[in-house]
Amino acid sequence: MNEESMEKPLTDWSALLGGLAHELKNPLSTINLNLQLLREQQSMGDTPQAERSVKKVDLLLGEVERLQTMLTDFQRLVSNAPLDMREKNLNDIVADVLEFENEDLTRRGIGVASQFDRNLPLIPLDENLVRQALLNLIVNARDAMEDAPGTLTVSTRREGDYALVEVIDTGVGMDEETLKRAFAVYFSTKQRGTGLGLPMVRRIVERHGGIVTCDSSPGVGTRIGMGFPIKGEGECDEGS
Repeated sequence: MNEESMEKPLTDWSALLGGLAHELKNPLSTINLNLQLLREQQSMGDTPQAERSVKKVDLLLGEVERLQTMLTDFQRLVSNAPLDMREKNLNDIVADVLEFENEDLTRRGIGVASQFDRNLPLIPLDENLVRQALLNLIVNARDAMEDAPGTLTVSTRREGDYALVEVIDTGVGMDEETLKRAFAVYFSTKQRGTGLGLPMVRRIVERHGGIVTCDSSPGVGTRIGMGFPIKGEGECDEGS
């Protein structure tokens, strides 16, 4: 069986699974809307029974939101949509994402530091996907410092033929066994984690032809890097 004939079934499965996730999101949206209406009705009452009902509805709303997030992440994970590759300034993307997350991180008592290599060239990237991958890493780092707020450091630099973005936290860290499984689909150490965040990061980076690095120590923290290829002038097909 040649490579082309092997790739087509995988593409078909990705389309099928992505479509299934989309179909599941439709009834979830209806459930979410009706639960919100029910909550609004129950919150008008001032009886103990009404209060208990509101709490139960809130629990259900939380579960629906978790399922919606999981399905959205799953769609991104299996997507084979063409990358929108354009020459971008990686530092600008990182700075924008950090600015977006800064208020939430500060509110949680987490310090934010950044170190940018100003000599990085423009590189071909799908900006939206890179933003999503970086946001996933920042959220993971944030959650790792939930019980003991520390410092989140995001840096960029050139490593050979790659432009590297590193996200470093001073959180709980991972032991060797957890580190081995960190990028496995549906594996999560978080109580309400989907187990899709890091696999999605790896898929996004690998679709760019890049590499992912990860180093972690319990009680010290975690360092995860995304390396994107630096291509020569003229090798970036804009909009392809």
